[in-house]
Amino acid sequence: MSPIFDVLILGGGPVGLAGALALACQLRTAVVFPNSRCRNHLSKHMHTIPTWDHHDSTKYCDAAREELQNRHDTIRFADVTVSSVTQKEEGKLFEAVVDFGRSWLGKRVLLAHGAKGIFHCLFCHGYEERGAQSVEVLAFGAVTAQHAVMVSRMARNLAENVVIYTNGSEQAAVSVQGKPGPRITVDSGKLARVEKAPERSDVIVHFEDGSSKTEGFLPHMPTPKLSTNFAEELGCELVHPGSIKVGVPFPETTVKGVYAAGDIATPAPAIMSALYSGQFAGVGIVQSLAADVTE
Repeated sequence: MSPIFDVLILGGGPVGLAGALALACQLRTAVVFPNSRCRNHLSKHMHTIPTWDHHDSTKYCDAAREELQNRHDTIRFADVTVSSVTQKEEGKLFEAVVDFGRSWLGKRVLLAHGAKGIFHCLFCHGYEERGAQSVEVLAFGAVTAQHAVMVSRMARNLAENVVIYTNGSEQAAVSVQGKPGPRITVDSGKLARVEKAPERSDVIVHFEDGSSKTEGFLPHMPTPKLSTNFAEELGCELVHPGSIKVGVPFPETTVKGVYAAGDIATPAPAIMSALYSGQFAGVGIVQSLAADVTE
């Protein structure tokens, strides 16, 4: 029979590692499944982390994992792919099944697998692209005019000029006009596509009339999506397709015994807030496990 861990942690990025560390400090057992890509896996660097600004994100996770393994014998890592997670007993026992059929049992679950999608945060990445002649901000689709104005004002500190593209939306153009301030203009042309240029972070804006323009970079936040279907399998309520509804300050989902932390449980995805939520998930789990003890 498989051993029963206190917690199954799905995700071995900064969130899952922070949660594991909190659990380890209270001698709670956990198995971490790192085989879920962090949302920022394409980024070579982490930013706004004291002592780790503009350093390799992979090395950060490697160092945190090594620290856990060297100092705490209650945390185990399983470098396998989890195919499904189900509830065996309501709020008491969960099962994670890996690709080759083996199952792992835990009293609690921490979802820390991240979301899919772009989040170009000008605090996390923008300083590196400072000095651009012109940059673009999109103001259509899921991006409101208010958000576009806010982002364009921040981008103005890093570039000579900022252009807000409304993709032919006259309503968005009217909402934006006159609000951003100096060195910010509005282009209402209909876009055909936006293409990544080979140089640095440059992007090429292609218009339906056949013309194009190159911009220095594109800060944009499309609606993210969860990177796995574990939340759906467990029956967790979602705020939107990329975010799970959780409590505060301990991020338990609407399913008893299931916690979610990091990008999948916050409106403001960033490494620092992810570390905070991972730690608080660990603390909340420790408290809930302690409450189960009756003798």
